[in-house]
Amino acid sequence: MQSTLFASQDRAFWLLQIILIELGFDWQVRRSLSEQLFDIIRTEPHEPTAAQKVWNLLGSQLFNVTQKLSDRSGLIATQVGSHLVGKKLLDFGCGDGLVGLRLGMPNFIVSSHDVADYRLLKGSSFTSNWSELGKLKFDSALAIAVFHHCDEPDLEIERLANITRRLGVIESVIDSAMPWEIQALVDWLYNRGLHPGAQIPVPGNFRTVEGWSETFRSHGFTVCHIEDLGIDLPIVPEHHVLFVLDREI
Repeated sequence: MQSTLFASQDRAFWLLQIILIELGFDWQVRRSLSEQLFDIIRTEPHEPTAAQKVWNLLGSQLFNVTQKLSDRSGLIATQVGSHLVGKKLLDFGCGDGLVGLRLGMPNFIVSSHDVADYRLLKGSSFTSNWSELGKLKFDSALAIAVFHHCDEPDLEIERLANITRRLGVIESVIDSAMPWEIQALVDWLYNRGLHPGAQIPVPGNFRTVEGWSETFRSHGFTVCHIEDLGIDLPIVPEHHVLFVLDREI
């Protein structure tokens, strides 16, 4: 792992404390765990091995992750739902599919897309084939913490610009309080260390609020609304911002 993750080690230490508290570790072991986690990420050159070592330290508390995130879909649906329009909704990068399920009938007819079908409940329309999806049109689309996981976020945003007239985005942002190395650390710990076999991409494509806004505008979107959600999920303490975007299609 790259040593740049620890350019802000004091801040990283306290964010780790938040995660370890959320995981349910006793105060007596949290400092030792933080030091062990730092040591793994500093010294283990093989990323999958580093992820497995983190899992060996933290995986016993995975039940607490599930509990803490049990109503994540409800939180997100509340954050973004009132900004959606029309009837046909695309859940882009749907993951477990629970947000789309929350926003579904009778309010929306939901179609889901991801690189593979990770949904916990099947039944609604799903495709992993972009050429098939690209032929459709939607009134609204969701992209919840999707773009920073993409190798080419601009490509995915351009694709969405051609098929939806409103796009609700929740993205992780960087700023002086939450620099890139801190966001990258949290993202890696959650997606790799707590899910070592999931193979979730973590390229670290984080941008500032201004950077994301400019990206969306460059693909023809109008930024209608920006809302700072802060660290709304302490178990994964990333800084989230809601963007509501419009485009004529």
